[in-house]
Amino acid sequence: MGRRQSFEMAGRPLFRNVLRRPRHVIAYALAGAAVTATCVFAAPPAIADQTVTPQTAQGYWSFEKKGEDGTYVNEGTKKDLKLTVSGEGAKVEASDMTALGNSLNLADKSKDFDVKVAQAVDSQKVYSISMWLKSEDSAPGAKTAILQFTGEGRTLLYQRADGEFVSFVGKVDSSLGSDPKRGSWEHLVLTKTGDPKNVTLYVNGEKNGSGTWTETLPAGMMDLLIGEHKNPNDMSRFQGKIDELCVFDTVLTEQQVKQLYASYGDITIADELARDVEAAQ
Repeated sequence: MGRRQSFEMAGRPLFRNVLRRPRHVIAYALAGAAVTATCVFAAPPAIADQTVTPQTAQGYWSFEKKGEDGTYVNEGTKKDLKLTVSGEGAKVEASDMTALGNSLNLADKSKDFDVKVAQAVDSQKVYSISMWLKSEDSAPGAKTAILQFTGEGRTLLYQRADGEFVSFVGKVDSSLGSDPKRGSWEHLVLTKTGDPKNVTLYVNGEKNGSGTWTETLPAGMMDLLIGEHKNPNDMSRFQGKIDELCVFDTVLTEQQVKQLYASYGDITIADELARDVEAAQ
């Protein structure tokens, strides 16, 4: 077995890497205990040698701390990358998942909000975006914005009412697989390559779908909007909770996506258990 891995997230319980455990072990571990119980797993060498954690991203926001300028502290490597939260529809408050600490709560899609990472990525270069997301919209619109670029940029990720994830980043709708069951926390990672022109979505560590395009993307750095379209009438706002937003200036490999997802040990166990309970009902 490989070395044990762990990392402490600012203001959070200690997360330890947990890949897969039998369901009865998960249930036993959580029975009568808080979600914040620490779990330990000795990772196989192939995974243990990976170094991708939220803190290795250029931008990483846990929504736990605010800086003197009023923006939420970037705990990643590029400290001048800023995330701002404003509007009556956006609040940062205690999450319903204890292990997450605070989360961004977009509780009412009818209320205005503006959540933005300025100059987040170079449109024509490679990048990856990771986040935890929980939809709480009981009546989603035909299209719900999740990730959107401003200016000449396009919709990086939206979700149709039937659960299909779609990217319009290449000026063509690319289906990235379906997830019709909303209502629980999910870990999303979206990767974008330059040549070939490809976008891939991973859900809870597993590849969900990918798409390609031929159009040349707008040049330059792009502001990234979270949970809304730059033209409000084009799509519904996202309604629900978002946390652990990460912006990488590299394309995470499938193995790195799995490792990143597994690094959230307490959260992944609790979420998988919740899904098991729902499926059994």
